[in-house]
Amino acid sequence: MRAMVITVGTGKGVEHGISVSINDRRPDFVVFLVTEKSKGTVEKVKNILKEKFGLEIKYEQKLIKNENDAEECYEISKKSILELKNKYKEIFIDFTSGTKAMTGGLILAGIVEEVDGLIYVTGERDPETGRVIPGTERVYTIPSPVRVTSDMKKNIIKEMFNNYQFYDCLKLIEDIKSKLDDRLIKEFKIDVFENIIKFYYFWDLFRHEEAYNLMKNIKGSDIEDILCDVSQINKNKEFLGTLLNTKDEMLRDKLLLADIICNAKRRIEEGKYDDAVARLYRSIEFIGNIVLKKRYGQIEVLADLISILPEEELREKYEKFVDEKGNVKLGLHGTYELLKDLNEEIGIKFKEDKKLHDLISKRNSSILAHGLSPVEKDDAEDLYNKVLEYARIIFDDIDSWIEKVKFPKI
Repeated sequence: MRAMVITVGTGKGVEHGISVSINDRRPDFVVFLVTEKSKGTVEKVKNILKEKFGLEIKYEQKLIKNENDAEECYEISKKSILELKNKYKEIFIDFTSGTKAMTGGLILAGIVEEVDGLIYVTGERDPETGRVIPGTERVYTIPSPVRVTSDMKKNIIKEMFNNYQFYDCLKLIEDIKSKLDDRLIKEFKIDVFENIIKFYYFWDLFRHEEAYNLMKNIKGSDIEDILCDVSQINKNKEFLGTLLNTKDEMLRDKLLLADIICNAKRRIEEGKYDDAVARLYRSIEFIGNIVLKKRYGQIEVLADLISILPEEELREKYEKFVDEKGNVKLGLHGTYELLKDLNEEIGIKFKEDKKLHDLISKRNSSILAHGLSPVEKDDAEDLYNKVLEYARIIFDDIDSWIEKVKFPKI
């Protein structure tokens, strides 16, 4: 099933060109975009189609009140195409006749709605009037304007990528690929785009190994005209390579901490403050875990806990953190309480840090924790800065690793 949308002008003989175009495509239905002055042309088109081509058409007319109003012409054209999309598999537009506003509006609507072809009729022109001489008409069809629409969608993808909307990017790429042949997919580097976005999509979900395996197959020369800063993606690859391959457990923990912190920063930039604070809470807890592990080894079972506690009284205090299977479950507050009792600087600092306790309290009252109150931007940013403050206490080079985790822009 095929439909056409055609702008109808008032010039002498335009009915011949429109008739030739309709006969060429043989649509099941036609929408004529007319003005008060061009209504009569449609009747002439009907007569030519019947008498010359033996063709009768089903059609409707849509009135453009101001043929010089480009916005009105665009809106009516777009609405007409959208209505036809619900009923017809193929839609073509013919912009041969009509005012510049009418034809321009129809072309724009056709591109935006990705019609199957743009048609115009040409031929030998009368030297006096400049109009196509009846009987010399030739129909030209511009195939579906995939180059234009793909460029438009690539710009949308870039904007979404730069706002960390990786899943939506991948859905839009699927749509683009469904409309392109293999030659254009290669020419537009769609697969390269897709792999770069998947790389950061997986990484943003902490699926590091999947991300790294993807990036290993992407050549630097393929991405030079896609990413604004190729050097940053090289830093990213270095970071992930170190994270996945290092045998140094403390280095791996440091890199994981930098990754969680940066992930939280991206959520702040997105305006997802509750998500950011959830990650920052985990970062503070993780910092305490790292200090315990670094100083005293892994604290997993009751025996581990007893071995580092000098006094019987302290041992009894921490029995509540041991579950029925004998596993130690300290949590954030328990971890820092233990560090304080072990006279560790960071534990003492945490105990006295009223600002941090206030921020943690707000996290606990948030929807993603135990309450119903949304987190405000200022609170998320304050907690982010607190996490950096604590991270710098245990790792003096944490900022350099955070730089390597930052995602580039397209």
